Amino acid sequence: MARAEVDELDWLTGTVTEIYALDRSAGVGSEGGTGGRVNDVNRRGADRLAQIAMKDHVGGGLGVHPSEIHAEVARSRASYSDDVYYLR
Repeated sequence: MARAEVDELDWLTGTVTEIYALDRSAGVGSEGGTGGRVNDVNRRGADRLAQIAMKDHVGGGLGVHPSEIHAEVARSRASYSDDVYYLR
């Protein structure tokens, strides 16, 4: 999902974060709440998109809602129940 699509779905700020059960440290909204530091904003936005992609990919493969997947972007892994999935 592209950032523009996420932003469009997130017209009520926080909706996407709640629907996907995103890690809030990855930023709320595309701005990420970083006080104007552009590199930090870009990183947080990328982390948020990566979480969504990971959750969609693993959740779709398992047939579960993406909010049920725990995604760790920094470790490139996702988990569901007791199972761990490493992503490249």
